[in-house]
Amino acid sequence: MNELLKKIEKSKSIDLNLELKTLILDDIKALLLSTYIVDNNIAQVRESYDKKDATSEISDTTKFYLESIRKGENKEGIKDKVFSNLIDRGVIQAIKNIKAHFSLIELINETNLITLQFLKNFYPKLSKKYDEKKISEIFDVYCAIKQLMLQIKKENEEFSTKISILVYLKVRDRLEKNEELNSVLKGMGLKKEYFENLDQMYRGIEIEDLGDVYSYTEKVTDEFNSNRQIFMFNYFEENLLIKYLNLEDKKNTKDDICKALKIEDKKYDEMLNDILKKVSETEEA
Repeated sequence: MNELLKKIEKSKSIDLNLELKTLILDDIKALLLSTYIVDNNIAQVRESYDKKDATSEISDTTKFYLESIRKGENKEGIKDKVFSNLIDRGVIQAIKNIKAHFSLIELINETNLITLQFLKNFYPKLSKKYDEKKISEIFDVYCAIKQLMLQIKKENEEFSTKISILVYLKVRDRLEKNEELNSVLKGMGLKKEYFENLDQMYRGIEIEDLGDVYSYTEKVTDEFNSNRQIFMFNYFEENLLIKYLNLEDKKNTKDDICKALKIEDKKYDEMLNDILKKVSETEEA
């Protein structure tokens, strides 16, 4: 954490998605980092790739869920204006931070819990030092950190599962060359219990050419590194969806959105259709 703060202080910017790959923050540290970023006007940057157009049909689940947000039904019964505002801001952050292979609906649901916890655990203390606008800015960063951490954790788990067979085969290959097990495990930074679990799962596996495994690993690793930088929406799609869902304390008509984004009706329809397809694609499973 201290090294990260030094790095940020020097560059005056941060790529949260990049830094959180190797950094696990508890709630307090996430809040401290968020506050530091806001207090010091640190720019948030991102290296990302565009997601290919989705080919899925638009699901009823997607239409129903987003329509409920558009109508404000997700905030029904909430009289606290601060809570209501943070819910909207949390959804905005979910739209900005959702990665291509994750569920937007699931992330928004998780964000509602993040919002409630922030309001309960941090808002009262922050309100003694900051005004509502500044707290909202801190919340935006905090929310982004928590959302990215959730997705990165899942990415790492999926990668670990895919790559575990290679780890096992590498160890087995060295054992077949008469290397000593404990020495191999120590050199690879593996615990014996972990290897024994892999051995139970993959003991019967046969592969003719270990080079194929290394090729497979390289492919999986490249795919993993690429996928973790592909976000679901581009800048224009983000803005259209945010306005479509009325998340900025204003109800927008189609004409309002077209005027704000400087697009024609036809382009609006095409973009909204693409957005709904992208969201639906991750809900099919």
